[in-house]
Amino acid sequence: MVVATGAPLVPDLLNTASLTAELASATAMGTGLQDLASISFNTVYPNALYIATWTMDFTLITAASGTPSTAVGQIQIDGVDLGQPQAVWCAGNVAANARVTVTQTYQGLLPVAGAHAFKLRGAQSSAPSSTVGAYRANAVHTRLSLIVFP
Repeated sequence: MVVATGAPLVPDLLNTASLTAELASATAMGTGLQDLASISFNTVYPNALYIATWTMDFTLITAASGTPSTAVGQIQIDGVDLGQPQAVWCAGNVAANARVTVTQTYQGLLPVAGAHAFKLRGAQSSAPSSTVGAYRANAVHTRLSLIVFP
């Protein structure tokens, strides 16, 4: 059952919500985390269980001539960035235009009822350059998926 933004989720383990958001267009990674996709919804009761899965479709735009930086994808829940787990790619000894798709999963409880927002965010560990390389998140497979058990 897909639930529109702002619609309440009814508490029933058989009445789960499956929600997905995708990156709209290719986005170059910088050192600051940037929002790539987001999902907003409401729960009626506290302690809703969620399972979040996110996939990052990275392309190495510029190969590193030195020690490469790392491209990361992580989630933010209700304004709090989860530093772990992250979908990670460090493209050492890889030519430009190499591509990889990496996935990560996390589960938890939403302690309070009401509005919730999940965001998929991405960055790279060092400022893009020819020394550390430069990454891009592609729109083809970069997405955030949630299953919520209200």
